[in-house]
Amino acid sequence: MTIATSVRSLNIGRLPLLSYALIALCGCNRSAQQSAGSTNPIAPVVSASRATLANTLTVAGEFIPYQEVELHAKVAGYIRRINVDIGDRVKQGQVLAVLDVPELQAQVDAAKSALHAMQQQLGVSQAQQQQVSTMEDYSRIIAPFNGVVTWRYADTGALIQAGTSNAGSAPVVKVAEISTLRLRLPVPEAIAPYVRDGDTATIRVDALGRTIIGKVTRSTDALDASTRSMQVEIDVPNADDSLTPGMYAQVTLNVRRTGDALVVPIQAVDTSGPQSILLVVNAQSRVERRVVQTGIATANRVEILSGLREGEQVIVANQASFQPGELVTAKQSAMAASGATDDSTEAR
Repeated sequence: MTIATSVRSLNIGRLPLLSYALIALCGCNRSAQQSAGSTNPIAPVVSASRATLANTLTVAGEFIPYQEVELHAKVAGYIRRINVDIGDRVKQGQVLAVLDVPELQAQVDAAKSALHAMQQQLGVSQAQQQQVSTMEDYSRIIAPFNGVVTWRYADTGALIQAGTSNAGSAPVVKVAEISTLRLRLPVPEAIAPYVRDGDTATIRVDALGRTIIGKVTRSTDALDASTRSMQVEIDVPNADDSLTPGMYAQVTLNVRRTGDALVVPIQAVDTSGPQSILLVVNAQSRVERRVVQTGIATANRVEILSGLREGEQVIVANQASFQPGELVTAKQSAMAASGATDDSTEAR
């Protein structure tokens, strides 16, 4: 009786211990399961989204006259009179200088005498009159367009050689048209294919503290072999003569723009090989390797033309740590917010 009671008491005393052991075991299993679920590596991701992107080019350009010419004499002679000096405004057709050409003057006098005699006898044709007028024009230097005299090379009495027969002949004056200036700038080879006539340009003239909005007027459509750049020109009105040939300006061109591009952070794209690669976390939380085609690239983001859909999650950091097919836990990266306002990049 005493022995049975003792055994029963011993078994009853062991029950709480067994309960505690079962509870601890269940807790350990649960902790192990939770630990197993948390062993998946964390993958920083950003969702592919739509945005506006643009490439801009900022480069220094120089203002040059719209047209500029050095005026030579058609025949050799002495300057009888020079009517202009540097800085003078001239009009098209204005006589800038008159030459004294004894041999030509003798020919003109003889032609006039012959013409007068023919007029008295038989009349004269218009062609003969034009010949005499042309011979007289040889002794005058005429402004070919409205402009300004930018240099004067000779004075009254100087002997001038004919520009048509002597390669070493000196000009009399230089005239430039500055009511409109050409702003000429070099565009690097990498950007040249995307520059088009009509592209908007923001022109900053630091010497005047002015900003001018213009458009690309023309380009050479060919690269300079020595600089590997293409020359581009922007016509800039200069009615008030505030701009001067030789001034420099900083020009920003919008050379490529897209209004609804599918974009991802530029760090997400692996361009080390022949193809552009993205790592995507699919709906099963597994890593996929995608070959994509890229478009416009800015400082922080790049356009994806194919190989990715809007809303898909791409890994944006430590790509070398992940393998295709690996199970991961996706976590949104702060890059999504940091690049939201960036829509352009500059090439200098």
